[in-house]
Amino acid sequence: MKTLLMSFAAVMFLLPTDSFGQKPTKTTVCGDPSAACSKRAAFRDEDIPFEFNQGSVVAETAPFYIVIVKSAKIAQDSDCEKTPTDFDRYELQYGFLRNKVFVARGCYSVTNNYYTKLGTNIIAIAIFAGTTKAQADAFLKKVRSGNIFGAKDAYLLRTTTGFNGT
Repeated sequence: MKTLLMSFAAVMFLLPTDSFGQKPTKTTVCGDPSAACSKRAAFRDEDIPFEFNQGSVVAETAPFYIVIVKSAKIAQDSDCEKTPTDFDRYELQYGFLRNKVFVARGCYSVTNNYYTKLGTNIIAIAIFAGTTKAQADAFLKKVRSGNIFGAKDAYLLRTTTGFNGT
């Protein structure tokens, strides 16, 4: 009996974990606002959209780079839905027509994407910088050289985004 239980435990240990719950689907972000993206309408304009399988409850993108132009730390009990008033996403987007400008949130929000490695209770205005370090470094240089208020302090962050509806 003891051998049978040990064998059963070994088999259960070796089974893939996605048989017990949904594993996130790794997809790519739609970093160019002018390019086709079949799921764009599923996201708020201030989020960066990404492709995901229809019916997905959990989805996460492959890693990509963003340029953080400005960020703000919010209080633990603050409303994560509210974007700081000095985050002028539309004006910034006008300067970067091929790179999505979005609001990244490092706090829990039912209606927004989550962003890894951003920091707890941080809200940032960010720009998609590419999927490789070389692309991101070149784009950061372009952002810093522009006439954007505060962009001299802009920095890169490698992140993923997604949603978890479970």
